[in-house]
Amino acid sequence: MRLTLVRHAESESNRLGRYQGQGDCPLSAHGRAQAAALGARLRDAPFDLVVSSDLTRAKETAEALGAPLELDPAWREIHIGRWEGLSREEVDERYPDEVQALRSGRRDAAVGGGESWLDVQARVLEAVALLRRRMGDEGRVLVFAHGGVLHTLVAYSMGVLETSARPLGRLLNTSMCELHWQHEPVLVRYNDADHIDGHDGLVKELLDPGRPPVFEIAAQDDSREHASPERRAIDTLKSASLLEGLRELSAQYESRLVGCVDTPERIQGLASNLLGHGSISKVTLPARESLSHVQLAGEGEVVLDFNVGAPL
Repeated sequence: MRLTLVRHAESESNRLGRYQGQGDCPLSAHGRAQAAALGARLRDAPFDLVVSSDLTRAKETAEALGAPLELDPAWREIHIGRWEGLSREEVDERYPDEVQALRSGRRDAAVGGGESWLDVQARVLEAVALLRRRMGDEGRVLVFAHGGVLHTLVAYSMGVLETSARPLGRLLNTSMCELHWQHEPVLVRYNDADHIDGHDGLVKELLDPGRPPVFEIAAQDDSREHASPERRAIDTLKSASLLEGLRELSAQYESRLVGCVDTPERIQGLASNLLGHGSISKVTLPARESLSHVQLAGEGEVVLDFNVGAPL
């Protein structure tokens, strides 16, 4: 089964900087424009089934596609209880013990007295199991859901949910992830918001003074021949692995976007290494001309997105 996962467009709570779990708020005006751009990108993609969380922000995003739609509450965001509608500052002030439990990695802690992340994991894995039984190995399914739910599923599928390193970046509104299940899940794309130039905003917020560079890596069969003149082109890095080469370069380019090109095979190896896999079997070969972004920060080495712009 090929499973494409989409985070909903910007909601009013997103715009206001308020926590939202299973509270039901609509899309913002900007979110409706994001959903329209996503719908245009996906309109001709060959999906056998389209499913959405029944919460309004996910359903409105899915409706922009104009395809028949099934609603399934199993794909709702985590229930956050008394945190609903509060700002980050308000939650930190009112519930410091609960915040500390989550920051320490307590995945069994009930968020705001609602669900724990273990509850969410069980719920979403059961939803995937039902889809796999229904659709078989060759089915193509599109699911509209929420950042916490989708990050949990992708991180679990890649075996990094229990790690403290957090090697997968924050999911953008209307970004797409894709997993291909046969016997084991394979990551095909991550955080692809190319339809709204999402990686531009993602990069800007990560380039505060003193921060490590963000590397934008274009996949080319011959990286030297196809170096892009509008990016700072770095010839194929000569290190034994692309990861080693980027680590060497990271200290030289503080708070900058550094463009480079390399072969799909080496970018596949980079993503696999950052996700902690000795084998490349969990990550697909990125498409030629696709982009991937990584940041090798002191607190962790992160795949911000992967295989952005690849054909659907």
